[in-house]
Amino acid sequence: MGKCYSKDKLTRIDDTHPKYSNPTTPHTTQISNSPSQNFTSAFPQTPQHRSRLQPRRSTSSTHSRHDTRSLHQGIGSPNYEVSSLGGAGAYLIPVSDEEIDRLQMQHYLFRYLWHGNYSAPVENWLKLGGAQVLDVGCGPGSWILEMATTYQLSHFTGVDISPIFPNDIKPRNVTFKEGDITRGLDFPDNTFDFVNMRSLGMVFTERQWEEIVLPELVRVTKPGGWIELMEEEGILENQGIMTAQLQECYHHFINSIGIYTNFMSQKLPRYMQSTNQFKKIYHKETQVPLGKWNGKFGELAIKDFEWKYHHIRHHLVPFSNITNEEYDRILQNTIQEVEEYKTFATSFRFFGQKIGDATQAEMNRSDKDLLMGIKLNEKLDLKEINRELSNFRDKIIDGSMMNFNV
Repeated sequence: MGKCYSKDKLTRIDDTHPKYSNPTTPHTTQISNSPSQNFTSAFPQTPQHRSRLQPRRSTSSTHSRHDTRSLHQGIGSPNYEVSSLGGAGAYLIPVSDEEIDRLQMQHYLFRYLWHGNYSAPVENWLKLGGAQVLDVGCGPGSWILEMATTYQLSHFTGVDISPIFPNDIKPRNVTFKEGDITRGLDFPDNTFDFVNMRSLGMVFTERQWEEIVLPELVRVTKPGGWIELMEEEGILENQGIMTAQLQECYHHFINSIGIYTNFMSQKLPRYMQSTNQFKKIYHKETQVPLGKWNGKFGELAIKDFEWKYHHIRHHLVPFSNITNEEYDRILQNTIQEVEEYKTFATSFRFFGQKIGDATQAEMNRSDKDLLMGIKLNEKLDLKEINRELSNFRDKIIDGSMMNFNV
């Protein structure tokens, strides 16, 4: 079983941080090691794959065995129209039962990769109960359903533009709603303690990120609440020739509809900072190995990659002015190359705390919210709930709960 390794660094971001104030000057400052999390691996490890990733570029050339003409020769074909993909966001992969299965598998890959479902310091809130949590772009609801099962005393709401989430069979502390964030979220201001959004980097334009998406996430978050974004960097590391061409074609295409995923690790914190609504922003990143060379995880990750590129073929083929057969050969050569070159992507999380008095926000919670756990589980002892509530308020007052040790 392959093991994915985080750089295990937590980076505090502010306006003076050189990496984020100047995208041409990469720089990372380590504040401290990230706290460990209890996590049961979805995939068992084997000793032979426990060494730290040391990706190396192969010295042998693969160019001679690829007889397909260059994918980017026909990029920007005048016969291809992309204007219909703009507007409210462009989810390029058709929604189907197979796509739902892929999204569910992707959820467990993410959980294994990150050793948990979130990085923001909200566990105490979730355990106490009464916390309101929102997942934007929830898809089939895998993240919501798992979180709601783990933290039964808090309430979880999932929103997605496609109603592919369960409507009937779900925990009582779960609500799903159909909605499009680019048209505004149907919630009052300051509703949620924790807002999560992931894997939507290839959906929104830069204007939408800055003018609509981030401001809307901030609007529905309570003062002192946390927002967490998880995305992958748009550029793969250790690419072979065909892999680079496939990636170049993809980026040319999404750039043509106003979506820019390159350097997302530098853009997202700028988007967050532009709202002037965060008092703290943190950054964590980890490698995502692609291919069987990394064991079971890498094998599943490359299947996810292959599925994605197979199902956006109907966009890339006419845009590149090549045939389906040529495209398929390039994709299969890419799948072979990742094994030789030990290709990997980079996944990152940015999480920030909204400005405002978190203490007052928590003290103002209604009794209904704070004691909702009684309704979810009648076996809970009311005295125990009140004791936990008292301890919680004491910790808020003395500030110990709100300190995030970094």
